Formats: sequence, C-alpha cells, structure tokens
Amino acid sequence: MKQSFEDVLRNMIDDGCPPICVISDFFLSWTLESCHLFDIPRIVSHGMGVFPMVICKSPSLHVPSVKDLSLLDPIDFSELKFPFTLNKGDIPEVLLTGDHVRLVMELAEADVNSWGVIVNSFEEIEGDYIGAFESNYCNEAKAYCVGPLLLYDELDQELDAAYIKWLDKYVESNQSGSMIYVSYGTQTHLSNDQMDDIAFGLEMAGHPFSWVVRSKAWAPPDGWNERVKEEGLVVYMIGWSSEAY
Repeated sequence: MKQSFEDVLRNMIDDGCPPICVISDFFLSWTLESCHLFDIPRIVSHGMGVFPMVICKSPSLHVPSVKDLSLLDPIDFSELKFPFTLNKGDIPEVLLTGDHVRLVMELAEADVNSWGVIVNSFEEIEGDYIGAFESNYCNEAKAYCVGPLLLYDELDQELDAAYIKWLDKYVESNQSGSMIYVSYGTQTHLSNDQMDDIAFGLEMAGHPFSWVVRSKAWAPPDGWNERVKEEGLVVYMIGWSSEAY
C-alpha cells in the first residue's frame, strides 16, 4: 500500500500537479515517511474531539502509580483543569496497560510529527483545550477544528428531520439554551438494563435532553415516553438513518 501511495504522489508531481498536502488517518503512520520523501506536508486526521484527545495524550495517564489505582479512584490530571472528575474506570484499558505498545508508539510518533492535525470538533465548544492539545505536537503544528463533520450532500434532507425541528422549537422556548446530549457512539453496546438506567437517570435529572439510541432490542420503560415527552428527545439510529420520538 505504501508503494502504491508513493506512486500516486510521484505521478502527480511529474504531471505538474503536486499535492498541497496529504490528509492521512492517524492509523496510517507510514504516510509521514512518504510525505517527507516528497517534501509534502502531512496533516493527520482524528475522529475524536479535542477534549478526549487531550486526555489520551496526558502524561498523567502514563505514570506507574495509575496502574495501582482501583477502578473508582480518580486520576489526578494536575496539568489540566477538567469540569468533572475522571476515574480510572473511565479510561480505556488499552491506554493504561500498554497493550500493543509498539504499534501505539509508531502511531504516536507519526502523529506528533505531522504538519497539522484535523479534529472533529469546533472551537466554540472546546476552545479552552485547543492550546493544551497543540502542545503535544512538534514544529508548532496547529489543530484545525472542522467539525461537526456532516454528510454535506445530504444536508438539505437532514434539515427536514424531526430532531432538527425539535431542536429549533427547544431553542425558541428555552432561555438558558443548555441541554444534555447523550450518545455512546458506534462501538459501545449497552444491555437493556443499562439502557433503563440511563433512561431513569435522564428522567430524574429533570433537564432537557437529546439521547441517541442505537439498540434494536431496547424499549423504554412503561410510561417513560409520556413522562419525559416535554423535555426529552430520543433519536433512534437505524443504520445511518434516524427516527426521532
């Protein structure tokens, strides 16, 4: 794959159309060497936002004492100010145990030596952590916040979605403008009992919320929809489509 990639770059240069830069997924660490070969800036792309990336790169995760903590013990991020406490159990085990160390080190070295980094986020929500994030990179590399990443070609269709209309109505009727957003992404699988706990927790919070649900087997507890319908929106994701209730 590396050789084929370099052949493409070489052909572009020979045709008089050299690339301005290469945007590479961070897993493809070998693209850094290829970019150096042709003196092309490499911009690394991450799917996560600024805040989780700052945590993943924090030195506080890699001190020996962290391994001795119990899952409920808080981790002291002395170099960072967080609005909440992170316990050891909140951190993915692979970041603490050193599994696949060689691969992780190769990815990390190519990452920090890139010309810049694209992040799936925006400055208005994570601006307080961009400086700390950029400090992990060499050569004064900058973070470019280009999120939230959307399917641009389908944007017009998305504007008619039920959850967009609900959000517009909520903004018009709510002075504070704050709400709870809950989503566990595409790689986390929750049991029905865990889903029930989240549902009851959102109800007890008594605060407006939007909850993205991916489970096909879970159904809300009896009467829950009626009790939260004025304050909550549940978006059921089916494949890449959505249904809001």
